[in-house]
Amino acid sequence: MLCVADACYGFRWFCFVRQCTAPVMLNRLAVPACLLIATLFCCSIVMASDGIPETQVPPVDASDPSELEGYQIRPLSATVRASHSINLEIKFCFPYTPEGGSSYTECNTNHLPNNYELFPLLLPFSSSMWSVNGIEGGNDVVGRIRAEGNKATYIAPAKAPNPATVSVSAEIATKDKGKLMVNAEITVVESVIHASVRFSGKREEHGEIIDYAGVAELDFVRADLFSGGIRYDCNARSPHTWVRIDTWNTRSDTLTCRLKGPVTRLNRDTPFSGNFFIYSDLNSYVLSTLFEMVGIVECRDGDSTYLEEVNAPVMLTTSKGPPDPGFQPIVQGGLFRGKSTLTMPLDEDDEGRVDQTMEWTAKKD
Repeated sequence: MLCVADACYGFRWFCFVRQCTAPVMLNRLAVPACLLIATLFCCSIVMASDGIPETQVPPVDASDPSELEGYQIRPLSATVRASHSINLEIKFCFPYTPEGGSSYTECNTNHLPNNYELFPLLLPFSSSMWSVNGIEGGNDVVGRIRAEGNKATYIAPAKAPNPATVSVSAEIATKDKGKLMVNAEITVVESVIHASVRFSGKREEHGEIIDYAGVAELDFVRADLFSGGIRYDCNARSPHTWVRIDTWNTRSDTLTCRLKGPVTRLNRDTPFSGNFFIYSDLNSYVLSTLFEMVGIVECRDGDSTYLEEVNAPVMLTTSKGPPDPGFQPIVQGGLFRGKSTLTMPLDEDDEGRVDQTMEWTAKKD
């Protein structure tokens, strides 16, 4: 049985109400019946949109940062469509903890000395040669690289190579460590589904109400064939994948909090995951994603005002509610369009509830 919970490996840290059920539908297709219902949080009411211009918000780097310290090609790994390109840049990365904030990996185009607090004191480095799979400049089979100094553009071939993942490398000369080689992995795919989503919703728990809304652009790349359909995995590293939280307001008897500006940052310590399943036998599909946003809210409690960081999981899914696994009909012409409204308890004791609605448009390239 193909199970969404198994495919959505990033959902392991998120607690679901139910497990997999019903392995067979109409004796034709093993379907995922893992309900994407969480006991912690769910999202949203969505306003319709045929597409959201990418210029509305800068892309978010949703990829997990490297735990390595030193010279790196950024991004360290990425997925790009055949005949498309991606920009690369050599940077020096190091762990950084801002005052009062969470630790993350900071990357700059210059090498910082041992004392990271001496931020203005930079040691330059330069690159001399870029290659793809050891071939200087690449070729039409593995893709080509156009470089200028520490920056380069990888241009994917017209057809995905075999294997589809290639190694892009660059030789750099540093003043303190001599010549070094840095590498990044690029995976070329030939089929992509792009989804535009608007969402908003309300969560009630223990007398506290949270209203929220936002938009998302999501790329899904072909991952695997199964009996009766195709699975696409959410490509968190795509420059076309980003999320913006526009509203996040909290209120109770004495407390009110509101988001200070739109949030485009995602939690770097939790995975951005999701799937898009197309069931050819049933002419239907299922979309689901999970990520965690990080934002600063300004709160007022009585006469006091303070700032607080909020980390909140957000789930976007085509599920309409239990026991619906989220099937949507495929519109003629290969267009994926739909609207889902979900009302669910936050836990088994009915201590709270979430109302969500999501509307989306997706298209296969």
